Amino acid sequence: MPRNKIRREHNLSIPDLYMISLNTVSLVERDIDMFSKYGFTVLNKDDFKEKVERFGNIKGDLVYEAVQMMLTDAKNKLLEELKTLIREFLLVGELIYNKTEIDYYSFDKRKIAQQSDADLYVTTIEIIQISEKNFEKISEYGITQNQIDNLKNKSANYIDTLVKPKLKFKVNNHE
Repeated sequence: MPRNKIRREHNLSIPDLYMISLNTVSLVERDIDMFSKYGFTVLNKDDFKEKVERFGNIKGDLVYEAVQMMLTDAKNKLLEELKTLIREFLLVGELIYNKTEIDYYSFDKRKIAQQSDADLYVTTIEIIQISEKNFEKISEYGITQNQIDNLKNKSANYIDTLVKPKLKFKVNNHE
């Protein structure tokens, strides 16, 4: 018959654990002579104190959740601006091209609202490329180079909003 493992759970919040650790550091500093009898040296104390300080610098879950909410809001704002710009180009594509022409199908991205972040970025790049290739045609319908440049900038900002925070989060957590 297998032995049951003892499973201990400590349900402490990060601030409570940090305060207990700080209190323990101060007790160890006060009573280092008594601790040394049990092999706990000044080096152990300094190492423990350093670990507690590093632990205190860790951001809590609430901070990460707040940052995530701010990033999501920024991403959603950029997403709506990008979709609006894309729809302007799609409308011009509909006006210019006959439904049997291949360029019409390149412009025809009906399900913008259902696309993932990566698919929307790819769609944006395709629209920019087609717009630049057919600039003379679309300029007759009111699309300017400034609008194409604006679409490029918004798509670059959008991808930065998606990627850079994740990279920063990963790098900060592995230090």
